[in-house]
Amino acid sequence: MRRVLALVVSNLFLLSAHAGTHTEAMENIEFSNIIEKSTKIEGAYLNLTYQGSLGDEIIDQIVVSSIHAIKIIREETGVTQCRRSRLNVYGMSYKEINDRSVMSFLDIGSTLKIDGLYDRRYSESNTASIFIAEDIDRQLIKETIAHELGHYWHDMFCLEGVMDTEKLAVRLEKI
Repeated sequence: MRRVLALVVSNLFLLSAHAGTHTEAMENIEFSNIIEKSTKIEGAYLNLTYQGSLGDEIIDQIVVSSIHAIKIIREETGVTQCRRSRLNVYGMSYKEINDRSVMSFLDIGSTLKIDGLYDRRYSESNTASIFIAEDIDRQLIKETIAHELGHYWHDMFCLEGVMDTEKLAVRLEKI
């Protein structure tokens, strides 16, 4: 059975009442790199904190995928950025991202396997989070990052009811 590439927490998951925040869930994960970056991309603001093992490779991919996402959004909708949530990106192992005791805020069952996910609703105030498995195929990492950034930028441009978030995310995987 093919693993699910990515899921959007805010649209697909029911969350447990006992769930903690992302910060609490990540307390026991060791991250070898912590990188902070604030930049303006195609006229949109990105404030990013990355924690994981891949470092600049992930940052570069986030910037490239963000450029594509923002261009598509602007060309097809003409809207401007309406929200500036800080983006926390957590790079972790495939085992950790699929361990429900680690990802305690998810209630998606123990058999569904994921490579990444995006969530803003259950992030800390004024933040959004992307979780990426970093020990999978490099091409799949790039596709997963692009997909999840599609959801992030959809949120940052307030496109609910204007543009389909999943169609945008899947489209970005292929770029």
